[in-house]
Amino acid sequence: MRNWTIGKRIVLGFVLVIGGSAIFGVFAAWRLTVVQQNETELARQVLPSVERIQEVRSLIQESHSTLLWHILSSTSSKRQTIEQKLDELTQKTDRALKAYEATIRTSKQRELFDATATTLNDYRSIREKMLADSRDGREAEAYDTFEARLAPTLTKLLAAINADVTVNMNEADTLSEEIVSTVSTTRLGIIFLLLSGVLTGSIIAFVIVWLVGNTINVL
Repeated sequence: MRNWTIGKRIVLGFVLVIGGSAIFGVFAAWRLTVVQQNETELARQVLPSVERIQEVRSLIQESHSTLLWHILSSTSSKRQTIEQKLDELTQKTDRALKAYEATIRTSKQRELFDATATTLNDYRSIREKMLADSRDGREAEAYDTFEARLAPTLTKLLAAINADVTVNMNEADTLSEEIVSTVSTTRLGIIFLLLSGVLTGSIIAFVIVWLVGNTINVL
């Protein structure tokens, strides 16, 4: 390098500084891309999944609480009104389940969803038997079915739904932690690269000035 011209030395300095800046830019862009991907997955997939499955749970609980009114109703017209409400809740539940199924991303979620769907079908079969007894005026039989068979099946169904909720919430927590970790890592990396760039630039400037000074002295 002692035999290099001043122009070559200056060009080398600029190349090193620009190269360091390029490395800094690539690192920052890469880390920001990771953050964006995690944020997109969280906002468009995971959180809607949590919302949909929680909606299913809420609708099923509302539907179950309505059943006792069917048994206690004294007229067929009141029972028909209650059954209309039950039908509406059932349709909303099915739509919410379908929307949730569209967001399934893992085999574990599929396994839990299938378990939930199977238990829900069992629950509805028992519910139809209870409603049939209630329609025919067999309130005692209907209530026995409600207490002895339907309530335990509801407990099982809610447990299955809660498992769905838990796996989705865990995924949301994991993605949130990854976003926070990525942002922290990126911040530290940017600070390190900035300090490295300043230090490298300072060293290059010192070397160039020193070499130029020596060249001038020789001349």
